[in-house]
Amino acid sequence: MGHRRRDARLRLGIGAQLQHQIGAQFFLRGRVLQLIAGAIDQKPDLVVALQQQRAELGRQCQLAVAALVEQGLDVVRELNDLVQAKYAG
Repeated sequence: MGHRRRDARLRLGIGAQLQHQIGAQFFLRGRVLQLIAGAIDQKPDLVVALQQQRAELGRQCQLAVAALVEQGLDVVRELNDLVQAKYAG
């Protein structure tokens, strides 16, 4: 009888361990699915953020070009003033 009880307890122990491992695997799979679902939910936010960054970069480039053009026009005005002063005097 002792042998049978020991075997039964061993089977119960192994069964409990398997049950725990299976439960842990289901938990991990569920967590992975939650993370994937969260990433999918965040995708539209990422798209919007990237579009906003692209638009901001475009504005910055336009401002930089405008500043260069303005500097060039300032140089042309100064040269024009020098030429007019030379011919006026």
